[in-house]
Amino acid sequence: LHTNDIQSTYIIVVLQNERILGKRFATTACTAHFSLFQELTMFGRTSTNSSVMNELIPDEPSAIALLQAKGILHQQRPCDCGEGMSLSLNGRPARWRGHRGRCRKQVSLRDGTWLEGTRLEFSKVVRFVHAWSHKYGTTEFCKNMLGMTPQAVTKWKSRMREIVAQSLLRHPLRIGGPGFIVEIDESLFSKSKDHRGRSYPQQWVLGGVCRETGQCFLVPVEDRSRDTLLPIIRDHVRLGTTIMTDKWRAYNGLSRVGYTHLQVNHSENFVHPEAGCDTQTIESFWAQLKRANKLRCGTQRTLLQSYLHEFMWRRRVGVGDPYHKIMQDIATYCPPR
Repeated sequence: LHTNDIQSTYIIVVLQNERILGKRFATTACTAHFSLFQELTMFGRTSTNSSVMNELIPDEPSAIALLQAKGILHQQRPCDCGEGMSLSLNGRPARWRGHRGRCRKQVSLRDGTWLEGTRLEFSKVVRFVHAWSHKYGTTEFCKNMLGMTPQAVTKWKSRMREIVAQSLLRHPLRIGGPGFIVEIDESLFSKSKDHRGRSYPQQWVLGGVCRETGQCFLVPVEDRSRDTLLPIIRDHVRLGTTIMTDKWRAYNGLSRVGYTHLQVNHSENFVHPEAGCDTQTIESFWAQLKRANKLRCGTQRTLLQSYLHEFMWRRRVGVGDPYHKIMQDIATYCPPR
């Protein structure tokens, strides 16, 4: 490793997170770059997959081969002349070329894929997806390590959230069930006035989390009325579930529609004196969600749903590998056509 350049420092930090190198491994030259990588160590090890170093910083040909193997780029393309096209990596950009007789048809490698209309190099796409999936893809990181502008980072993160939204919407999940406890609460995400004093409707989010599995749901709501909340709960929580809430009147009636309903009066105590129930799991859940919101310096109202989708997707991945999961989702919901 040449420790006098930023890319080598990047490799060093990843190796440290993989526990291949000790945390004390550093030189005067590479120490100057370490502030760029605090987000890496903040979130712990990047992955337990032994192949991550082969996929993390590939050159263009190997990045293309990887994206083909993942099902994100075409592995073969037919030509209008009836023959298959050959992949040409000579020159830029990489293209599919017809090679029968006088056929001179050329097609961009990105055409008809999730990457159509984008310009980011394939190797940087792989690194960005890895960084986003493991939550160290901050704007500063992408700017310094991938040469991306803040506007490009914003657009690419939006593309990632579109994918996870497809994953959630096509595979809806009802949580809980007989023998399971689901804590439900609503939380305010946007106040009625902004920092300039302009008035807006309050933005509430209804959320629920299963104690036993950690599975959750999050739904922005226009109001906190019974007519609004109860249908959402029935759509997201299986019948027979034990539901724990606070004393908000909109929850009255849950016991009449197929649930065991326990309530905690937060003005008096945080644990039900008889049943011993509490809503500490959902309170911790809100804290995690709002901490992520604070790191983004807040969330625009129009983007709130997409960030909630990302949070739920990450919860659903759990201890699995988010990099391989998002690659799989891209191939599933935006396959080459």
